[in-house]
Amino acid sequence: MRRLLLICLTCALIAIVVVPLASGQAPRATTAVDRCHAALASTERFATFSATMRSLRQGSDRMQMRFDLFRRDKGGPEFKYVAAPGLGVWNPANRRVRRFRFRQKVANLSAPAAYRAVVSFRWISAKGRVFARSTRLTRLCLQPDLRPNVRIGRITGSPQPNGSAVYQVTVRNDGRTAATGFDVSLNVNGAVVPPTQTLAALAAGAKQVVSFRGPRCAPGTPVVAVVDARNRIDEADDTLTLPCPLG
Repeated sequence: MRRLLLICLTCALIAIVVVPLASGQAPRATTAVDRCHAALASTERFATFSATMRSLRQGSDRMQMRFDLFRRDKGGPEFKYVAAPGLGVWNPANRRVRRFRFRQKVANLSAPAAYRAVVSFRWISAKGRVFARSTRLTRLCLQPDLRPNVRIGRITGSPQPNGSAVYQVTVRNDGRTAATGFDVSLNVNGAVVPPTQTLAALAAGAKQVVSFRGPRCAPGTPVVAVVDARNRIDEADDTLTLPCPLG
């Protein structure tokens, strides 16, 4: 799994008029996922989290927020902290700002995984003392696995009058993107049935039947179909072995 590359975008400080909060009211702070971009290449996957906080003392206080990133891999039981430069630091607002918004971009995400940020907020008095805190979670940014996933679905066969047999191998792409330029081969009675066949492309969710003519397999012996033996596809379930399908 590649190490995350983290990019901190410039924060935007916006001064607007805000109605003061009533005494005892919880600090106002919100979070959002501005972008959650999935892609086949890890270098093109990214998420942009944002958060907004408001002054509690009509701009006389100082506001700060911090982003911490957590990731849960597909099938994982829990979110785990991701330590990286640019995260886990307090980002300060300018003085006299009454509304503070900050964006944090995280790039080169791994997949399949889910990401979320925990955003911490704190309000500091003119004397430098923290007098209020708050923590918010962002929504999830889901990064699915977009690779093709080519596999052998089934192998069938029918005997021919001349002592040979025709075998039909069903190839499926269970992934989310098309697979291109891969081979399919068949092994009967311990030998490869020529010729190995090449599929130019197989769309996501599609299947194709590839036919081979070769010797009849002996009853009870294995017939082996292999897809992408040269590992041209990043994700492939290479082999399916079944008993002789001629009956």
